[in-house]
Amino acid sequence: MSEEQNQVPPVVVPPAPTPEGEQPWLKARLEQAERSTERKLLESLGVTDLASASKAIQAAKAAEEAGKSAEQRAAELAASLQSTQQTAQQQAAVLQQHAAQMMAVLSPEQQAAIKDVAGEDPTAQLKAINAFGKTWGTQAPPQTLNTAPPRNMPAPGDQSPADHHATFKTLQSQNPFAAAAYARQHGDEVFKQKA
Repeated sequence: MSEEQNQVPPVVVPPAPTPEGEQPWLKARLEQAERSTERKLLESLGVTDLASASKAIQAAKAAEEAGKSAEQRAAELAASLQSTQQTAQQQAAVLQQHAAQMMAVLSPEQQAAIKDVAGEDPTAQLKAINAFGKTWGTQAPPQTLNTAPPRNMPAPGDQSPADHHATFKTLQSQNPFAAAAYARQHGDEVFKQKA
């Protein structure tokens, strides 16, 4: 054998794999496929870019609205007006009923005061009731008088006569003005000479 035949071909080393197993041509190919899909979609819609597609949709909506006849718009407005009027009537009935209930619990004098200020308008009546209600207040229940003697007090017949002279001397040492008033009230008993 000859030397030429014994030569071994050099070993070809494959290129090192890219990080994360990503091929350099893959990203470019995906972007190209996305652009191609977008271009086909726009062509099928009959436009060249997204901005013109958006404008075409807005123009179609405006044309549809303008295409409605004046009668259709008037019918829609009439239906809306009728619904609003029914709601307003229901609310007015509820308001009037509430005002009548609030007036019913008032005294005749209070009702007359409310009608003088607010008339027959239920809204004004409720406002007046709220304003006047703060000044009317609630009446306290009548109190009964307790005529029983306080606890730990002797019964009226068990008391010994008061020593006015001793009471006067005690008051005179503590409060001379009170003593003078006591002496004016019980003068005969205070200054009575002891026999």
